[in-house]
Amino acid sequence: RFDISVVTGDFLTPLSAWYARKMGLPIDNIVCCCNENHPLWDLICQGQIRTDSLSVLTSIPEANVTLPMELERLIYDCKGSGEVLRYLEICNRGALYIPDAHLLNKLQKSLSVSVVSSQRVKDTIRDIWRTHGYMLTQTSSLAYAGAMDFRVKNGVTRPVVILSDYDAMQDAKEIAEVLNISIYNSGLLREETFNMFYISPYFISTLPVFDIIQQQVPFIIFL
Repeated sequence: RFDISVVTGDFLTPLSAWYARKMGLPIDNIVCCCNENHPLWDLICQGQIRTDSLSVLTSIPEANVTLPMELERLIYDCKGSGEVLRYLEICNRGALYIPDAHLLNKLQKSLSVSVVSSQRVKDTIRDIWRTHGYMLTQTSSLAYAGAMDFRVKNGVTRPVVILSDYDAMQDAKEIAEVLNISIYNSGLLREETFNMFYISPYFISTLPVFDIIQQQVPFIIFL
């Protein structure tokens, strides 16, 4: 068996894990990770969720939500269309949604929630790079840190799968700032747009830059 950890701005991914578990995939815990925007934590841990709250702007757009998108699908699976209509009506009024004890208990048994600060996301990117040489995206870092918090809190040692469909190039600017990497955009070379990364001041001009350029690789990381 294994756990799954995922960022929950869009609830489709944890919902997919929910259905996969129901169909027999050996998933134990589904760890939903939030940052300063943590409506799902409010729902699972506090038993209520504000539907009129304002989003806190962070560098992770996927997590900058006040209500997890597609949450109504999970509510439907747990309690049916009547509860979904009640939830949507409350959202339309911008009121406080409070599930009944039965629904809340079912949600708490099925999902776990971790809250990770933006600073912790940056620290995790830096720490993983230094210790393992692996470059996490911001989304992956949020899911990783949330999973580690869950494991420590609950004494869990089983494998965990970090679900993230982003690569480091999509967070290039933010990752470069965290790792103190200077970014040099070479512009149009041989009619190919390409990005070259290097750690300043350790860039050495005698590195075979142009030999690599001739191989038409999309980007280069010099370390």
